[in-house]
Amino acid sequence: MGFDWASRLVHYMLGFQLDIKKKYELWSLVGPQPVRFSLLEFENLTGLNCEYIEDLDRPHSVVTKELTSFWEMLGVHVEAGPSTQEKIAALERCEGWSRDDRKRLAYLAIFTGYIEGRKYSTPTRVSLARLVMELERFENYPWGRVAFKVLIDSVKGRDISGCYTINGFAQLSSVRCTQLFRIGATFGNPLKQSASTDTWLTRKDIGQMFPKWEFDVEDTPAENIIKLMFVKKPWKWTMDCWEVTGTWSIQRRRL
Repeated sequence: MGFDWASRLVHYMLGFQLDIKKKYELWSLVGPQPVRFSLLEFENLTGLNCEYIEDLDRPHSVVTKELTSFWEMLGVHVEAGPSTQEKIAALERCEGWSRDDRKRLAYLAIFTGYIEGRKYSTPTRVSLARLVMELERFENYPWGRVAFKVLIDSVKGRDISGCYTINGFAQLSSVRCTQLFRIGATFGNPLKQSASTDTWLTRKDIGQMFPKWEFDVEDTPAENIIKLMFVKKPWKWTMDCWEVTGTWSIQRRRL
């Protein structure tokens, strides 16, 4: 599957969003069927730690001599988070570094490329980057929750009428979209012995369907959609269930 094609599918899904109040959920229509992309789906797809903690984006850390020294080795100001560009430059001169420092650099590369996922020259958030000085703490931090929050903050409210970019683990939005359809039956060349989308499905009780978020808001209509999935007689959705708002027409230029 070409990434350009997958990106167009993501664009299609963003164009059919449901207007919900919850900050950290994305609902889209596939035909008349509502489909959710939340922390639960992200966790099932990535296997990353998505546990809830307070002050997720602002973990406490101390500026020590060791941290200052490592930031100097990176060539980064101590009050800034290293960018992808600065990481690449550091990789070219890290051969003589200690094992722990090289491990820190590798972790920062993952953090920069997949968790933050911003432009090459954009600094990362220093409060999170500093966690790398405590290797065990860094390894056990709920990076899945951080990555999902970056992605959803980038996608929600995005103006998709023109060119745009998505920050964070953007590849997951493509995987999530292709997971919704049995694409192999009509498109592309399915790989033999490839992972089935059925292996990405997990059974949850209704009480587990509402991820906890700091400063989130209640959204009764969105919660009711979830509750309808647990009724004995399946609810049949039709397009009449949805009020269409915020649409615009696109006219193609004739050559």
